Amino acid sequence: MELAQKIGMRIKEIRKQKGLTQNDMAKKLGILQPAYARYESGKVQLNYEQIQVLCQLLEITPDVLWGFE
Repeated sequence: MELAQKIGMRIKEIRKQKGLTQNDMAKKLGILQPAYARYESGKVQLNYEQIQVLCQLLEITPDVLWGFE
């Protein structure tokens, strides 16, 4: 499994733990739900800015996102 897929899985797990839907996340990010779904499926290589925004929305650090914590 490649890194983008692992990160996508973590995003999905954390989003669900927080009781958010893909649609909730997409609205907060200002994108459509299908575009957000690509984040979770690992079909998108997230850039630094996207990672930072996701971490802020999910109230986590990048270390958590990458599985270092």
